[in-house]
Amino acid sequence: MQDPRLAEAASLRLANDFAGAWSRCQAVLAERPGDAQALAIMAVCLVETGDLARGAALLDQAEQADPSEPLVYLYRSMLQEAQGNAAGALASAQRASELAPDRFDVWGRLGDLAGRAGDFALCARALRSALDADPTHPAAAPVALRLAGAEVEQFNLPAAAAALDMAEQLGRAGTLDVLRMRGGAGPAIATAAGLAAAAIAIATAAAAIAIATAAAA
Repeated sequence: MQDPRLAEAASLRLANDFAGAWSRCQAVLAERPGDAQALAIMAVCLVETGDLARGAALLDQAEQADPSEPLVYLYRSMLQEAQGNAAGALASAQRASELAPDRFDVWGRLGDLAGRAGDFALCARALRSALDADPTHPAAAPVALRLAGAEVEQFNLPAAAAALDMAEQLGRAGTLDVLRMRGGAGPAIATAAGLAAAAIAIATAAAAIAIATAAAA
């Protein structure tokens, strides 16, 4: 069972109360020196306040203490991104997902990084896994919207429609983001069936362009 002080530290860090998070972790370390979760939370506080060198050192300590702690790799991913190492950040996020397949935040980060890298298949798989892990998470609606975008990038329009349906069920019905995606390619993509028809129309148009280009040549 997770120490409640570490859960509180994680919440304080998300609220940008880095000093409060740090103090909770220090209290844990006073009783359990080398606690990997406490060290990892302290490390990400340093990363998020710009002290990358000290953050990296604490992450190294946390990894030595427990190489199977998923927070080490989740937060190392954030460090590597801050250092400009996009490939390393993606690899660390993938490792975190292997160690903690039930964590919404791990899958969400992997999906975001994969999307930025242009790997929309991995992006969609990761974001879908995040929603499977915790469909009631406070960030579930924006993740569903990002999933819809990743599916559109792959011309998987029925899956995009399903993701938009989920976003609407999570409270985004009628919002500009959903309306733009529903109507961005015309009325035909308002429904799953319409999205499928739109995909066929796109493929048909592409084929026609290719034939016309070849004939002109």
